[in-house]
Formats: sequence, C-alpha cells, structure tokens
Amino acid sequence: MVGTWHVTSAALSSGTLSPSTFDVVVAQHGTAYVVTLPALTWSVGPLVFNSQAHIVPFLDTTLFVVEELPASPTLPCEFITIGGRKNATVDSLMAPTVEIFDSDTGAGPSCEPLTVAPVVETK
Repeated sequence: MVGTWHVTSAALSSGTLSPSTFDVVVAQHGTAYVVTLPALTWSVGPLVFNSQAHIVPFLDTTLFVVEELPASPTLPCEFITIGGRKNATVDSLMAPTVEIFDSDTGAGPSCEPLTVAPVVETK
C-alpha cells in the first residue's frame, strides 16, 4: 500500500469535505510507515483534521485504513478515516470510504461515524 493514492470523495451524507480531492502518501521507513494527508475540513462545525495521519492497526490484515485527528481534539471520537479492504494483489482498495467521527461517545466500545461517503482512489 506504499505510494501516492489520489482520492476523490463523493458527497457526504452530512456536510461537505474540503478539499474533496487530495493525495494520501504512504512511505515506508525501515519497519515504520509515515502517512501524509493534507488538512481536511468538514463543514459541520467546521472541524479541521490536521494532525499527523497514521495507519490504523487491525487484527484483520485485509483492511487498510488511515486516520487523521484535529490538532487539538475536544471529543474522544473525533477523527476522519479513509480506507477499505485490500484487493488480492494488495495494490488497490475495494469499496473504499471516507468516514467522519465527531462525538463524545460511541455505541459500546467503539466510535460510530456521523457521515460516510464512497471514495475513488487511484494509485
């Protein structure tokens, strides 16, 4: 999944994302990965996601998700994710989405997205 991914978000179910077209850059440095995302603004609030992005670790290794938080989060569930399920050749994502989380609690032990949209990603 290392490389530059060109991402275009479809319309969100609530608010807008700016920019709606952007690059996600994933670089490997030894055994670590560095993810670069631009600052992304959700119009509701508005809320700006502008911290250091990172890859979200999952037990299910077929998932690939990057996450970015606001520089100064004020709620436990306040972040944006972009990701999906890796294809068989691990060079693309199947049914990728952008999800925005902005709440003080989640259902059970996890956070629930407030808005979701499909994305188109090309490498």
